Amino acid sequence: MKLLDEVVQGSIDSKTPVSVLLRRCLVLAARLGNENLKTWANQELSGYSNAETVPDYRLIRVHAKGNFSGPFGSELKNWPIPSAALEKEHRHWAEKAMLVQPVAAFDDLLAGTDNDSSGSFLMPWPSNLTLYYQSKLIDDQALISAWQVVPRGVIAGLVDTIRNRILNLALEIQSELKGSDDLDALSRTDVERTVINNIFGGHNVFASHGNAVANLDRSQTNITIEGDRRKLDEILHQAGLASPDLKALTDALEADGNKLDGSRVVKWIKDVAPKLAISGVKYGAGG
Repeated sequence: MKLLDEVVQGSIDSKTPVSVLLRRCLVLAARLGNENLKTWANQELSGYSNAETVPDYRLIRVHAKGNFSGPFGSELKNWPIPSAALEKEHRHWAEKAMLVQPVAAFDDLLAGTDNDSSGSFLMPWPSNLTLYYQSKLIDDQALISAWQVVPRGVIAGLVDTIRNRILNLALEIQSELKGSDDLDALSRTDVERTVINNIFGGHNVFASHGNAVANLDRSQTNITIEGDRRKLDEILHQAGLASPDLKALTDALEADGNKLDGSRVVKWIKDVAPKLAISGVKYGAGG
């Protein structure tokens, strides 16, 4: 069976683990020569170490509960903890969560019984946070333990989102090949556009001109810039960057010896991020 057929069939078959599909995506990325697909699949398989690259489908709404102990053996179990009762910098512990774990961890959760009586999953608060609020929430009651409550359906939906994005990607590539199995027949620009539209959920501004490609990824906080610099300047200008911004990038790259992680380039990234709602840059010569 051809690789794309395997990806499609595996995506349709709910018995095929998403981690298996992602490994097939790694093979597909290698054959297509697409770094964005490779990076995404690796991060889904290994987990996200950088909060700035976590996709929006891994940012979820949660609520918090806790166990309290009081005088004369009194206690409150599974007591709701409203975010308004927390200091501003801690309120996210009762409102939202960023799921950075490898996708296999979610498959394991869904297959197991590590949940509460309602079928939700529990994510404990850091012990220092629990200790900090031990005597701050309810009079005469001490907070003993606290956790975020993640509905089981949210985890199932997250896994299904990944599966659906892989399926849509494979189907669109098959459509572009028009019955052929020759992945080399696809242009780099077409592949990049297909990956962006299907994997990153349409949160991107993708533009090309000849061999120049500019991918402004608003959900992954990333810019990929490849190709002829003059044409790229035209693309980035149309996307919202002014001439002084482009000159500043040129100056920063020259000062840093064309190194992406140079201090001046990093500063430029931070300066232009508010204008495009992005905070990362990749820069390379296109072919």
